[in-house]
Amino acid sequence: MEAGLKPTWMVEREVWSEDEEKRLFEALVKTDSNVMSYTLGKYPVLLNELVRQTKGPVVGRGSIQFIKRSTAGLPWAYVSWPDFRCSNYYCHFFEFLVHDFFVFLPWGLLQKNKNLIYSLFPDDNSKVFFRPDTNDKVFSGRVVSFDEFEHWYQQENDCYSPSPELQCVISRPSVILDEWRFISSVRDVKILGSSGYSKGEPKKVDLNETMDAHQIRTQREDAVRKVLTRLCEKPSVLGYAPFVVIDMAETPTGWKLMEFGSVNCCSWYDCDPLPIINAINEEAMREEG
Repeated sequence: MEAGLKPTWMVEREVWSEDEEKRLFEALVKTDSNVMSYTLGKYPVLLNELVRQTKGPVVGRGSIQFIKRSTAGLPWAYVSWPDFRCSNYYCHFFEFLVHDFFVFLPWGLLQKNKNLIYSLFPDDNSKVFFRPDTNDKVFSGRVVSFDEFEHWYQQENDCYSPSPELQCVISRPSVILDEWRFISSVRDVKILGSSGYSKGEPKKVDLNETMDAHQIRTQREDAVRKVLTRLCEKPSVLGYAPFVVIDMAETPTGWKLMEFGSVNCCSWYDCDPLPIINAINEEAMREEG
């Protein structure tokens, strides 16, 4: 590949909202980036070969399946999914985690150990939080009561057929007041964009009664920078990813880390895409140069 060429963005359409997609393409035009786009699920079988024939660096943006097929082998554009396993980074970020007590069990043993699992959390009204260890959303994380478990477990098997070997995070439910997503540069310990994306359960504790918006934002961003600083100290934990998506939750005890994600696959929600694209383009050109 020739050094100095602007990156080509391989974008899969119809993955996110119309507004987010529109803002992405408008920003790509402003940065004068080359763009090749495909409709969701409708792209060449030999997409990876097409990428390899493209002159200059290539950045993928789309679904997990699209990224795996289009940018495999390009470490600056895509981070292998095993790096985003909870079991890979929980021990390094324990003091930041939203979960204060958790265990791991394979999917195939959850039903057989139902009574044991719920006995671990006797003070949580017979409710337990389950999520897959992996970041590819094999099933959605959710709180499940003891009485709901059998129906939920069968439904997930019928709909998603999780592998029996799939490790699962099992934890006490957390009180989530608010959730924010941060698109971040690891090397620069810099927040490139941030967006709130959902509220927690209706049982809301008002922690912000005496705080103004600036103070709230400062607390939120300080918590993210602490996570980024730790990541800079241990870059191999996420495969030396230059950029990462960080999901944070506001809890009664402050802002906590929910999970890491891929900047190529996760929604950017209401983040301004321009600074994110500029930073990724600069990194891509630096790597290729």
